[in-house]
Amino acid sequence: MTTSNGEYREFLWKCLITSGMTQYRLAELSGVGPTTLNRILNGRRGATETQVMRLALALVLSPRQKRFVNEHLDSAEYYTLPADSEGP
Repeated sequence: MTTSNGEYREFLWKCLITSGMTQYRLAELSGVGPTTLNRILNGRRGATETQVMRLALALVLSPRQKRFVNEHLDSAEYYTLPADSEGP
């Protein structure tokens, strides 16, 4: 199953901008092809759950961001990102 959720796409753009990475660097780190990543970011295709996970791991997300990704996965029991300790 894929996700074409505009909310996820907007979230991905914000994470990319915040990270300071280029699309090409994110594609390189995540293993998602640069053309595929560009199409996901521009709403021309949805991301598979595997791509969502690869992108999330490459972006080094905060605990709050990880929860957002986990909420948008159809198969969360298989793909859930590990939660980090949010501290005291």
